[in-house]
Amino acid sequence: MIPASRTIHQNLVDVDADGLNVKLIKLSDLNQDLTDLRTVVERNEGRPLGLSAAYSPTGGLRLLAVADATTVIIIDFETDNSKNNGRATPPHDTTVGVDYLRDYILCRSAGFVHSFDVGPLALALWQSHDLRIQQAIDVQSACATPLTRAPLAAVKFAIGDTAHIFDINIRRVFNDYICHVPDDPSASQTTTPLAQRAWVAHHISQLGSMEERLANVPPVNTVRLSDTILRFLAKTTQDAFQLDEKKPTEVTRTVAAAFNKGKVDAKVDRYQHKIRSGSNQQARIHVPGVAAGGGYNMSAVIGRTRGEGVRLQTDGIVSGNRVTYITLTGRDDPTAAEVKRAKIVLMILQGKIGTGGSEGLNLWVHQIFLEPGDEFVWPAEWAKSTTPPIKLRRDAIPRPLNSSQVKVIRRMLSNADEDRVSIVQGPPGTGKTTVIASYVLTAVSAGQTGIWLIAHSNIAVKNIAEKLADFGLTNWKLLVAKEFYEFWHEHLYVHIRSNIIISDEFIDQSVMSQLYGCPVVLCTLSMLSSPRLSQFGVFRKVPLKNIVVDEASQIEIGEYIPLFTTTSTIRKVTFIGDDKQLPPHGQEEIGGLQSIFEVEHLRKHMLLLDTQYRMPPQIGEFISQSVYEGLLKSSEDHSLAQTQYMTCQFINVAGKQVPVGTSLKNAEECQAILKLSSILQEKGKRFKIITPYDAQRTLIENEMKDAGLQWTDTCFNVDSFQGIFLLLCGADSDKLLGNEEDYIIISLVRSFDLGFLQDLRRTNVMLTRCKRGMVIFTSKTFMQKYGKDSLVGNLLEYYDNEAWLEIQDMEKTIFV
Repeated sequence: MIPASRTIHQNLVDVDADGLNVKLIKLSDLNQDLTDLRTVVERNEGRPLGLSAAYSPTGGLRLLAVADATTVIIIDFETDNSKNNGRATPPHDTTVGVDYLRDYILCRSAGFVHSFDVGPLALALWQSHDLRIQQAIDVQSACATPLTRAPLAAVKFAIGDTAHIFDINIRRVFNDYICHVPDDPSASQTTTPLAQRAWVAHHISQLGSMEERLANVPPVNTVRLSDTILRFLAKTTQDAFQLDEKKPTEVTRTVAAAFNKGKVDAKVDRYQHKIRSGSNQQARIHVPGVAAGGGYNMSAVIGRTRGEGVRLQTDGIVSGNRVTYITLTGRDDPTAAEVKRAKIVLMILQGKIGTGGSEGLNLWVHQIFLEPGDEFVWPAEWAKSTTPPIKLRRDAIPRPLNSSQVKVIRRMLSNADEDRVSIVQGPPGTGKTTVIASYVLTAVSAGQTGIWLIAHSNIAVKNIAEKLADFGLTNWKLLVAKEFYEFWHEHLYVHIRSNIIISDEFIDQSVMSQLYGCPVVLCTLSMLSSPRLSQFGVFRKVPLKNIVVDEASQIEIGEYIPLFTTTSTIRKVTFIGDDKQLPPHGQEEIGGLQSIFEVEHLRKHMLLLDTQYRMPPQIGEFISQSVYEGLLKSSEDHSLAQTQYMTCQFINVAGKQVPVGTSLKNAEECQAILKLSSILQEKGKRFKIITPYDAQRTLIENEMKDAGLQWTDTCFNVDSFQGIFLLLCGADSDKLLGNEEDYIIISLVRSFDLGFLQDLRRTNVMLTRCKRGMVIFTSKTFMQKYGKDSLVGNLLEYYDNEAWLEIQDMEKTIFV
């Protein structure tokens, strides 16, 4: 048990300082006795104080630390009162302590408070405890770290060479903001890093070298903001906090390593295993023994990374080439998109971005996120400045269009106010990329410019680009990150290479001049947050006017903040996706996460692409009735529309699931799949294998390789650990949801409990990939005992259980 009052010694910076007197006071006690807090406040009147916070697992504020040079007062709010992203009044009989905290610290009239990441702290104060703050300075904003907000980088910048900095301790102190013992924080080690974070914020405020920089940082002020704006900002910040907390704090990567004294050059086998340099992570290399067994670990510093390789620096003297593994501790650094999102929220709190008019939290944010009232109107000049209505010429489109596709395209071409925001639901195989390409072809032919086609994944963007090329369109550019393209995915872009601009080419004006004046630009949503695009004025020269967002059902609405708060040129947005398939990453664990499809006032006008062309009509009819309320039709022109043969079969395999780390494998299913793969390969059939578990994918791929079967670009993993479906394979490791094939083989792996089969949307993705047929490997016992109420079980019932085959009967399977 840690006492409520104790002395600790900070171990972040090597400076001559006495111990810190740390006192933890419950809010109920503070309401009765203000002595300790009053002492700190009165001796620092007009002078800076340091703040830091510890949060509940859902992001609500639980502990607040107030620090000067010698004392840290930690206030335990005793509960996180935030509920449904709203506010609740703390349940205390008296508010003396709360009032004093508000009036003399949070809203003090003289002197500033300083904190790392003050934006989330300010919003959590309001959301959890109805407290506002002003005169609050964000420490990172004063430090020249434009590409990262990592606290270590900020501390190094602020303190410079005047004192030794203990990198490992700073990483550890800033690695975890969660209050781990909610019933008794005084017994938790949470209070030590919390106290040190508040102290170092105060320490930096006292440095003469930082005085001018800190004075130039606009203070955060939530007093001037409305409840509506604060509610929106608090929700998106809390969502981002919870997503960040879901990032693993330790991962292990198997690598091929070349040891050369103190240097280790390591290579990973897949893009998703890539090791990235960052400020928050430490590495530990396992050095395998020469003989069986043995081996030891040594720490390493992550250095230069490029492609599949990473160089690590160690103090060891090992030499030679070995296959080993590297353990990374600490979360990945925030992405550029995450940094920009947090930066924009902070700028709004600082008043650097307004909350009304045509900038900042502008018309788009109110229309999309805040539900406009009856008084909402688009600016009159928008209608005057737009081009005349564009008519769809169906005879100019190289593909036939059904009536629902025509309706969607006409909505996308409309410049009427009621059509400025549109949502389109596109179930699997309904021609979403055909719709987008048809819209672009018509719009560009009519002279429209400023068309940006955006998606969540690189592969979705690439698929749209290939469809544009297929339609004969050539005047467009695709922006792709060097990290994704180089070494890993260059082969995916061979046919459209002349239309691509790699991110490291953004500094080359001769290359970028090809982009300026181009009517159509394609990129991922995260690419829009690239600092280089803003640095070189891309959005001024190629303004965002007409936005089409594909995979919108996978995008958490907070991810749009950089898009809709940093430009005033947008006139129209169309969101395309399918909320019956992939949700935003993390929605399964964080129920409050929303995609645009969960915004009720926008769903009222949602359009449906109602005809699917991919799946055999038998399977399409089942998916329509089970998932899409019977609204999804199958094309009468499908080549299997009249077939009498089974297009889906189940293979009975009496296998058992075996845990492999956080994954599963089923050796019996693997061997049965090898037999079917051999049959299909001999018949010259096109097929792919999908399994929900990475361990099973690895097992199947290795066994296919050993058996001499075609294994590259064949076996895919549906990654259930991350909660996002990534169809991954070997070097082609980011082929995402648009993947399809004539025949799909599915290995369910499980022999007990439903696991991923409980999620209808994720299972829906898996069952909608085939164009001619599907074979599912599982066992009758599992389906009867566990799987009968799942979507897969409903599919079996749809076929009246006549779809079963035994392993020995697989050769009798008719592949139509």
